[in-house]
Amino acid sequence: MVKRLIFFLLGLMVCLQPAGYLFAADPPKLLELQKHEGLSSTRITLTFDRLPEFSFDHSGQRLDVLLSKSTVSAGLMKLPEDETVVKILLAEKKGDLLVSLLLRRPPKQIVSESQDKPAQIRFDLYWDSARGSRPAVAFRIEGIPGRKGGRKVRDERQFPPWRENWRPLFKADLSPWKIEPEAHFSLPKLPVLTFDKPTAALKQRLDLVAENRWLSLLRFLPEMPAVAKAEKRVEELLVIEGLLRTDGLAAADRRLLALEDLQGPYRTRVDYLTDFVLASNGQAYAAFLKLSEQLKKLPVEDNLYPLMTLLAAETALASRNNKDAATLLENKKIRWPATLRPLVTLRRADAASELKSYADALRGYRSLSPDSRIFDQYPRSRARAARAAFEKGDYALAARFYKALAQQMADQPQEALAYYAAAASSYDAGDTEWAQIGLQKIYLEMPGTEGADRAALRLQDHQVLIGGERAQATAIYQYADLAKHSRTRALREEAMFKQALVLYLLGDSAESVKVLMTFRRVFARGSLRAEADSLLREQLPAVISRLIKKGEDIPAVVLVEQNRKLLLKGQLDKEFLDQIAGAFTRLGLFKRAARVLLFQLDRAQGKKEREELYLPLAQLYLMRREYRAASDYARTYLDKYPQGSRRGEAYGLLLDALEKQKRFSELLQQLERKDRPQSATLDIRAAWIYWQQERLTDVAARLEHARALGGVFAVKDMALLAETLYQLGRNTESAALYKTLIQNKKFGAQAKYRSAQLLLRQGKKRDGLKLLQDFVEKDKDGPWVILAQDLLKEIK
Repeated sequence: MVKRLIFFLLGLMVCLQPAGYLFAADPPKLLELQKHEGLSSTRITLTFDRLPEFSFDHSGQRLDVLLSKSTVSAGLMKLPEDETVVKILLAEKKGDLLVSLLLRRPPKQIVSESQDKPAQIRFDLYWDSARGSRPAVAFRIEGIPGRKGGRKVRDERQFPPWRENWRPLFKADLSPWKIEPEAHFSLPKLPVLTFDKPTAALKQRLDLVAENRWLSLLRFLPEMPAVAKAEKRVEELLVIEGLLRTDGLAAADRRLLALEDLQGPYRTRVDYLTDFVLASNGQAYAAFLKLSEQLKKLPVEDNLYPLMTLLAAETALASRNNKDAATLLENKKIRWPATLRPLVTLRRADAASELKSYADALRGYRSLSPDSRIFDQYPRSRARAARAAFEKGDYALAARFYKALAQQMADQPQEALAYYAAAASSYDAGDTEWAQIGLQKIYLEMPGTEGADRAALRLQDHQVLIGGERAQATAIYQYADLAKHSRTRALREEAMFKQALVLYLLGDSAESVKVLMTFRRVFARGSLRAEADSLLREQLPAVISRLIKKGEDIPAVVLVEQNRKLLLKGQLDKEFLDQIAGAFTRLGLFKRAARVLLFQLDRAQGKKEREELYLPLAQLYLMRREYRAASDYARTYLDKYPQGSRRGEAYGLLLDALEKQKRFSELLQQLERKDRPQSATLDIRAAWIYWQQERLTDVAARLEHARALGGVFAVKDMALLAETLYQLGRNTESAALYKTLIQNKKFGAQAKYRSAQLLLRQGKKRDGLKLLQDFVEKDKDGPWVILAQDLLKEIK
């Protein structure tokens, strides 16, 4: 009795335990991923055998979905790569499943929704509807960049058609050029060194300095009476200044080094002279940093403060710290001595020129007069003044400045370039005759210089402008030579671009495209890349289209692939895109062809445009063996365009795709739709599907309906009907059909065997046996012959 009670209680405890305690439930399984494209949104659906707990995170172009305690079905098919989804990654993470989707572009908003029946999680990705296309295919309006160095500034605007916009490009330099003479630093008159009750010897030295007789001071110093010991420091400072004013920079530097630890009233003067030496020795930035620190500690009332500020501004300009220079020179606390004001005006204009405030710069330079001797002392300021005048369109003034600069730079490396700048300014001022003489002289007398190469380029530009097609044809070779041999990269770039442009003007777009392709490779980051891309983009569609029309699909698609991003920035018409898709398809590049069609679908504006794309997409995905996508696009066509002119074709594609996926239940549902398209071709297609499902009555019905519609039967279709009727026992009809197939090479054996069987069924034993005997004797081998032999043995 006790044992029975114990067993009862144990059994009761087992029954009361939760089911999960006894049997661990299978984790939710991800069965299917689906995607549906809307006009401004995309829906991604995850289907499960039962709904898991989930969370998701969205960052930029990535969507991560974490499915708690979930697994993946072995038969899961990932979404195809297209214009929405770039890649899908599946990863197990501590028993959870992570589904990570990399999207083509960031969605504006993501909304999630889940349901139990069927077990699905849906994500609706909403794209920015204000944008007509995705970033990878957006059309960006290019601007003509402003000219640098010695180039006129042009407004940034969209490039017009090049055939209407080419002349300005031959009227001016497109490549940047800049003349930069050696920097010179000012050493104005310094405050007078004073000394209480100077000796006659010191006074003699101070008198020479007051008369600016620095060479005499240095020459006669050894013969002069010695100064008092307390006056030695003043004498040393006078000697150092004398050396600096008479090109004794190295000697002055050595003497200043001995005063490095000097303290007292002369410390600021030593600092100033030391900074001047440092800047003059090519260390302008180091001098600028030192001066900046020294000025912080120096009272603005100090008589050296204006001089140190001016030197700090000059070193800032020399080290390209132009804003700092402008700030220093605009210090309102400084009372500039009258002797320094012209120099301050010059440096303010220099800073404005470097900051591209050319109007302000030109006002300053004009206030000094172009012929002012101050420019003789500072050639770099003359170069800046010339540039400011050129950029503001005062070419005559620019020519004056550049001509004086060229004379000033005699025998220096940039002499030829300065003469070129003078000639180019005169050309733009309208004095083309003098300019051409000057350009010819530079080209002939200064070979091997940048100025000579620029002169050759400008002379050739002039011929293109005034000449006709013959001059343009000659220019092609001249530009090609310059593009190959010029010593300046910027000029090689400009020459090659103009070579391509002239080829375009002469109608040789194929050759122009070749040159531009080389240009993009050689000058990938050049200053004319935007112009080159624009010219290339204008010509590519016509060149590619001509290649495709000539049957040269391979070179056409190579051009497309090399310039895909560039093409996507342009406005491509449907005909051209259809040609590209066709070329990709003929070459078996179905994935690329599909991308072209998806691009068109993304840009399609009207219902009619989209209708023409769904079916080709379904066909391509079928050829890519991506049957899920093929069936989706075919079904989309049927749903959106129930009366579409190609609905029969779409229906056939849908059946093919479903059959390839072995989705037979859906396949049969489609076949039995009352609103499905009606045609003999579709009836025949349906019959074959019913045959696989062994639905003989439906096979016969569909084939007979096809015959009634006047459908054209292939031999295999006729054989299918004959066999179906045979198996349904419709002997007379089957015999009539098999009689027509007896002479067919492929189905003749089957027809003879079945014809004999039908005779036997109809009680015509003698005729049936004779037909079997003849069949066995004449055909001798094959599966139908073996069946005939077996049948003869049975009958006998």
